[in-house]
Amino acid sequence: MMYIKQLSTLLLLFTVGICGAQNGILNGTVSDEDGEPIIHAQVIADQSLGLTTVTDFDGFYSLELPSGVYSVVFEYLGMSTDSVEVTITANETLTQDFMLREESTLINTIVVSASKYEKKLSEETVSIEVVGSELLENNNIVDAEESLRKVPGVSIVDGQANIRGGSGWAYGAGSRVLVLYDDIPLLSADAGDAKWSLVPMENLETVEVIKGAASSIYGSGALNGVVNFRTGYPSLTPETKLNVWMTAMHAPRNKEEAWWYGNNALPFSNGMNFMHKRKHGRSDFVWHGQYQQERDDLQDGSFGCIRIGQKYRFRPRKIEGMSVGVNFNGYRSWGSNFFLWNGLGDQMRVAASGTSSRYQSTRIIIDPFITYFDKNKNRYSLKTRWFNSTNESTDGQGSRPNNYFSELQYSRYFDELNFNIVAGLVSFADIVRAPRGLTADSSLVGEHNRYNVAPYAQLEKKLFNQRLNLTLGMRYEYFTVNSISKDTSFNSSQGSTGLKRPLFRVGMNYQAAEYTFIRGSWGEGYRFPNLAESFTNLSLGGINIFPNPKLTSERGWYAEVGIKQGFRIGKGWQGYMDLSAFGMYYDNMIEINFGQFGEGGVFDPSDLAGFLQTVGFSFQNVGETRIIGSEFTIVGQGNLTKNVPMQILFGYTYTDPKSMNWDEEITLYNTQGQVVNSQIDINQENSNNRSTITYAETSSSNENVLKYRNKHILALDWQIGYKRFDFGLSVQHRSFMENIDYPFVGDLFVGTEASLFDGGQPFGGIRDFRSQNFGIGNTVIDTRMIYAFSDFAKVSFLVKNVMNKTYVNRPGLPEDPLNFTFRFSYTFKG
Repeated sequence: MMYIKQLSTLLLLFTVGICGAQNGILNGTVSDEDGEPIIHAQVIADQSLGLTTVTDFDGFYSLELPSGVYSVVFEYLGMSTDSVEVTITANETLTQDFMLREESTLINTIVVSASKYEKKLSEETVSIEVVGSELLENNNIVDAEESLRKVPGVSIVDGQANIRGGSGWAYGAGSRVLVLYDDIPLLSADAGDAKWSLVPMENLETVEVIKGAASSIYGSGALNGVVNFRTGYPSLTPETKLNVWMTAMHAPRNKEEAWWYGNNALPFSNGMNFMHKRKHGRSDFVWHGQYQQERDDLQDGSFGCIRIGQKYRFRPRKIEGMSVGVNFNGYRSWGSNFFLWNGLGDQMRVAASGTSSRYQSTRIIIDPFITYFDKNKNRYSLKTRWFNSTNESTDGQGSRPNNYFSELQYSRYFDELNFNIVAGLVSFADIVRAPRGLTADSSLVGEHNRYNVAPYAQLEKKLFNQRLNLTLGMRYEYFTVNSISKDTSFNSSQGSTGLKRPLFRVGMNYQAAEYTFIRGSWGEGYRFPNLAESFTNLSLGGINIFPNPKLTSERGWYAEVGIKQGFRIGKGWQGYMDLSAFGMYYDNMIEINFGQFGEGGVFDPSDLAGFLQTVGFSFQNVGETRIIGSEFTIVGQGNLTKNVPMQILFGYTYTDPKSMNWDEEITLYNTQGQVVNSQIDINQENSNNRSTITYAETSSSNENVLKYRNKHILALDWQIGYKRFDFGLSVQHRSFMENIDYPFVGDLFVGTEASLFDGGQPFGGIRDFRSQNFGIGNTVIDTRMIYAFSDFAKVSFLVKNVMNKTYVNRPGLPEDPLNFTFRFSYTFKG
């Protein structure tokens, strides 16, 4: 019996050896059209037998196969799937290199922001817009803030992004839109505002905009959406880019506004930026920088900046699948702020007395990171950032904020289950100190610490032959604020406050036809007040900003349904259309309000100077709100004929933003944390003759609409080419801003402003301008012409605000008149 068992074992081993001897090896590399290796590309010889593998960090694959003939499939997300027939011979190695081409359809553009991993745009469960670098370069957009004006449904007011009416005007503090630079937040530690100028537009690849609450994966700050600026690494071919531009301002349509006539002070802007990137061995290098200087059309307005930065990535040979690196950005700017005009006519572009100040700012970003792919397609990453954004001002107020951020993330796609998981842990610390030489009480927000820790996960499952995509997102937030040193007015709020909150998101996307995708999503959002909203104590001439020790977090939810339809016209032109309907509901929404929030009682006409010291802005919770609306976009590109390329980006957004407690009591607090029982100046037509304050009484509009919103937004960018010429047209429309704070147009401040602003009439100017333009929106038209001398060099001539329209995006701040820009661009590869 023992003999039989031993013989059976020998026969089995012999059989295995014979079978092994019948196998051969298929290996090679998979790359894109630029020769760049593709990581984790699928190589499939026979799915049913498990004869598959993926490429490593160098794009290399190796697959042991029984001898025979195979149709080997190569595929990767965003690339056209292709195959090749190979014959495997026993005991031999066959090398088969393969190149995958990028899919040419816009509807299958690859995005990462909504799901935190690469995914087709058409398969996302939420609305996402993608703007490429070519469109921005053609419009000479050298500041990240300006790039969002091209995105349908997005507007910018005083440097703050507003998606689909989710935000109003907030004096540059606080943002319901989370702004990312290479997947990491770019909001300052004190004001929570985006520092747009740090984004190197010369190395930008795409701008991705998520429309709707994304707090379940991004946390506080993503209540209204996410904007992600993604920059590039080098390909196998080195690349150098240089751009130089000059802009000259024309006089406004009303010539008396041109204060510079006879002053030898023509407004202008000029600048240059550069970028060079290359590979060297297993290292990737990118260097970039920008210099800019301008004299504004607003009197005494000026701006100058210099920025320099680099990206570095290294792939160690001894640890396959790992990359480590560090990115750096340094920025220095100087200039003056313009807050409020001095009136209309020749005072429109002159600052009201005391409302302008000079500043200097220094911003530094250092981003160490590490990423690791293992052979089982698990991906691990650690991203970190130190972000300093020091501000100094001639009014003696400023801050020295530091943000420390880290995110540990794991992700994997399970092919056999059609299942993806992304999970991580985020933490950050905002530490704000007074500028050197200033005490905490005299600085902008005092000295405070703010901390956040949040685990999150997002699960995605594909069903019904991968036509249905289901998404579930979860996040648990812990926030705390500890005051290190407080202004004496905060005696009642010593100590710390904390918040713990779970957040959820669900979504679905169903592919109804080859290029037809139906989606629906629901997600929770919340936002913890930033330090500036809670603690700012500032006096800018006659304008005060008061802290609110009772300010609490805002929260809400967002829902959307939509359909995306791809199309082709002829053989060379393609794109997609998107139609969606959405709703946003907020509780405890934070808005900036104008009223008597300082120490003091009701209006005392015998002490006007003392009274005015108690009047100003304060951030307040204004109760429940809702915004519903719809949006339609068209994106297309391609060749109409052989020598005639054309691109179009069009979007129209309608919103209906309302207060859910228009005629009901809202509770406002002064700087002492005491309830404000009466406003200094209310809209009597909206008054209920009660002692309480309502949202309607603080509003200039008699109709229920949220403040500082535009119900209708239209954006169009169209470009057509012929041989070496390109011609472009851009149109931006914003409907009339129906509602603002009533004191701006009420009789009290219009009647007393002369004594406050040395004879100026800034509030009277706001009231008269709104009256003259009532119901009329802003339609701004830009044109451009581009001529390419060669594949490397081109010149552009741009005319902006062609109709020379005088308009404002927020009360008291006029926008640029007609202006002309000349740009020279040089790009060399090799």
